[in-house]
Amino acid sequence: MSYYEDRNRDSYRRGGSSRDGRGSGGLRRLYVGHVNRYVRERDLKDLFARTGRVKDCEIVSDFAFVEYEDPLDAEDAIREFDGYRLEGERLQVEFAKKGKGQDFRSGPSRGSSFGAGAGAAERCYNCGETGHM
Repeated sequence: MSYYEDRNRDSYRRGGSSRDGRGSGGLRRLYVGHVNRYVRERDLKDLFARTGRVKDCEIVSDFAFVEYEDPLDAEDAIREFDGYRLEGERLQVEFAKKGKGQDFRSGPSRGSSFGAGAGAAERCYNCGETGHM
């Protein structure tokens, strides 16, 4: 890599825009679907660490969330691991949808569109639907 390319990549990292011009907007959290029940958090963390420093990893039922320290590493992980076969299942990797007032470990906030009634605690914090968590 030349001096110019190296400097250009650093400016992208500081500016928060992606290499392909789409602009990730600082998204670092990934949704990983179709996770086999035999996969452990350590397995996922080791796999996703190939593309960058993993900040957090959490398996919930048959899906997981992986959070990177750098948004560009998250984009690299999507390109590399979407469709990757792990324990017989093809992973589905994409940016996690984030509701208003939501962070990595918590569900929807009181002001979110999912509602704050008694049924709000029974809704999935990723998609807002009932019937699964």
